Amino acid sequence: MQRYPKRTGPLAQLKVLELGHYIAAPFCTRILGDLGAEVIKIEPPGGDPVRGWGAQVNGNPVWFSVHGRNKLSVVLDLKRDHDVVLKLAARADELVENLRAGQLERLGLGPEVLHAVNLGWWSPAYPATARTARIATSRPSARSARRWAGCAI
Repeated sequence: MQRYPKRTGPLAQLKVLELGHYIAAPFCTRILGDLGAEVIKIEPPGGDPVRGWGAQVNGNPVWFSVHGRNKLSVVLDLKRDHDVVLKLAARADELVENLRAGQLERLGLGPEVLHAVNLGWWSPAYPATARTARIATSRPSARSARRWAGCAI
């Protein structure tokens, strides 16, 4: 079993689940991870498309090394792996996602489903867009930390 270094920083007690792609959600969770949060990034089968972007150094894509740093990645099919996603959601303090509006609902992972496994989550009333990361959080301190990190919407 691989051991990870102890997390330090002002957000070291925060657990974040990322269901995002491309820029907005990964950028937000990168900042949270840089500040010590435990970030679990769910990638699609085949991995995050950003892994193939741009130059590579020693076989590692530079672009993904920037946006994937300080994250634990897991490959899941959101259409089939609902049970695993819900287990991860149940232990997370925050959910960051930037899928197309209505995509989580079409996948069977809408706000009512996610809220049922994590009753403390606050869910914003506006839909996510391609330029906005929608964030749900279970603790007031997590909301404050998110605002402090510059990820508030």
